[in-house]
Amino acid sequence: MTPRAGQAGALPAPVAVEGGAMRDGLAWLTHRQPRAELRRDAYRFVLVEGVRPEELAERFGTGPLEPVASERDFWDLPFAREQARRGPVARIGALDGWSFAFESARRPGFDRTRLTHPGTELSRGTRALTVWWEPGLFHFACAEDGEQRYAFTVHEAERHRTGDIPDELSPDRLFPDPAGPATDLSDESRALDAIARTFGVSLPRFALDHGRLPTLPTHPWLGPQAPGGTEARLTFTRHR
Repeated sequence: MTPRAGQAGALPAPVAVEGGAMRDGLAWLTHRQPRAELRRDAYRFVLVEGVRPEELAERFGTGPLEPVASERDFWDLPFAREQARRGPVARIGALDGWSFAFESARRPGFDRTRLTHPGTELSRGTRALTVWWEPGLFHFACAEDGEQRYAFTVHEAERHRTGDIPDELSPDRLFPDPAGPATDLSDESRALDAIARTFGVSLPRFALDHGRLPTLPTHPWLGPQAPGGTEARLTFTRHR
């Protein structure tokens, strides 16, 4: 059983969210919530095929599972301060044969040169997908059996791609404006929908928007800064 807020007891196992007749897909992430506690200024997630959430937690975690948290908890000031001190924390679960680690409501600051490509290591013996979105940025990578197969990054007017990307996932098709991702989020929605269709993946909207899922401190998404370098971070102001 999942302990309620304020109750003591053993931590819950990562939940497997049962699929329904209607799949949520991924594009629902572009439907920004009018309620301040459900706004996502940025998000990133990995999906790993054919492994249980417990195994994903063991591969990706830097410590044991921690208490369940809602999306709103990630905006709570004490929680946010603790998270900033300790590093990335994701909520985890599973849906339709893929386990996920989903992180949002943070301002991590994407840096392509320091990206650790977490999905590559997580893909050993299987496949893993990685998505990172921030305003003006979309990154996607597909890895299989410990090797990155292909990836692309669209960061404003800059584009980087590696590997043999399928036509349906080509960044030039998904983000046709050379100036970068559209401000109306239509490009983001098209990219997420293409990923969902290509791989048959989905994230549970109700569980992530309103549910309480186990939390996991994870390995860093960005490697250490190069000696003598300057760190560039994207920061966003949260408007209430």
